[in-house]
Amino acid sequence: MKIDVKTLPVNEIIYDISRHLNTPLIDEDALLILEIPEEIGSGSIRASHFDSGMGIISYNCKFKEDVEICFTLNTVHPLKFIFCSEGEAQHAFQSTEKRHNIETYQNIIVSSSGYNGHSLYFKANVKTHVSSLEIVRSKFAHRSNYGFKDLEPHLKLLFKDAVAENQFFYQGNYSIKAADIMEDLNSHNHTGFLRSLYLEAKSYDMLVVQIAQYQDEIIGVEIPASVELAITQTEPGVQGDRVSGARKPAVLET
Repeated sequence: MKIDVKTLPVNEIIYDISRHLNTPLIDEDALLILEIPEEIGSGSIRASHFDSGMGIISYNCKFKEDVEICFTLNTVHPLKFIFCSEGEAQHAFQSTEKRHNIETYQNIIVSSSGYNGHSLYFKANVKTHVSSLEIVRSKFAHRSNYGFKDLEPHLKLLFKDAVAENQFFYQGNYSIKAADIMEDLNSHNHTGFLRSLYLEAKSYDMLVVQIAQYQDEIIGVEIPASVELAITQTEPGVQGDRVSGARKPAVLET
């Protein structure tokens, strides 16, 4: 099954998906929820959009058939920080057939060039939880970002690249800390105004963790403006190990 998404930001993305699945949305205090129809699978998709230009959309579901969610826009695509806390998914740029696996506890950072789109792929009968932080850079630039001081140069260029001149792909190491934040995002500790603050704060927590992890991993590594780095070898992980900050040794391709 292919789902075409042709809108931004994430609150509009989830509306597009709901129209395709012919399923109503639940508006729940700064959070839009789509329950997956039983004939298609199980689970839910959730989205929250913030005034800063950042939003988060989480796919916590299992489909009965392979699903491709294809993001095609006649405008610049967001800068995306994608993290998988359960199962696995795949990502591909519209301009290529090459797919990148995103395994459990693994993240990627992606930015397409121009209007080049993205696709996310979900395997049939595999319970998957994938979260995508999506930053509309033209709007995010209105924040007081302090010139992105101390940010790694390539990442600084990405945040400032409001017209998406450069394509970027980075596949990171494994992080349990980000999985803990995703679990917190699905909690129901607050309602109303407090919930909106909580969701935005946790989304920024997720952004901080992924940026910090990226900067830790590329210290001493020269990477061009457009790059793909993949993990070629890892030690086996321990299922259920949720020690804060735990990492799994990995070897990057060179």
